[in-house]
Amino acid sequence: MTFICLYSPDWISKPIERMAAAALVVVPRVSIDTGKGIIWADGKSLGIETVCRDLDASLTKYGAERVQIGVAAVPIAAEVAARNGGNGVRLVSPGDERDFIGGHKIDVLDPSPPLGNLFDGTGIEMCRDLACLGQESVEVRFGAEGEHLWRLARADDNRMIFAAMPRNLPQASMD
Repeated sequence: MTFICLYSPDWISKPIERMAAAALVVVPRVSIDTGKGIIWADGKSLGIETVCRDLDASLTKYGAERVQIGVAAVPIAAEVAARNGGNGVRLVSPGDERDFIGGHKIDVLDPSPPLGNLFDGTGIEMCRDLACLGQESVEVRFGAEGEHLWRLARADDNRMIFAAMPRNLPQASMD
């Protein structure tokens, strides 16, 4: 699966649903995360360069400016690429997701303020600092949220961004 994450700081003032409709013109499925202000597009089995160019054109046509696009096989890598990549498209090569995330500050994972203070107190500044720790020590020191962020820092993201496609069952009729 290829995840395409779309982000623009301008979407705060525009309805994100309108931008999702513009994306739906190009890709078969979209999902909106209003809390983070991002739109997910399903890039499975599509030509990524063409789709990203078409997404950018479609969103621009609907009034979006400064669209940032992140593409990766793991959702958290695509999200980090989109939210911290600047304008244009940022592709994360398959297999490089963990290294890509590791090079960013721990703030890209959005820790809660108390957990952020714990990270500061223990010297965890980068995602790689958290990823290199053992699961048990993370769980004991930082609790469930810390373990969740540890998984994300290791590019172990099993979120269900898109619902499963419904199967078409065989049908028959008799006249």
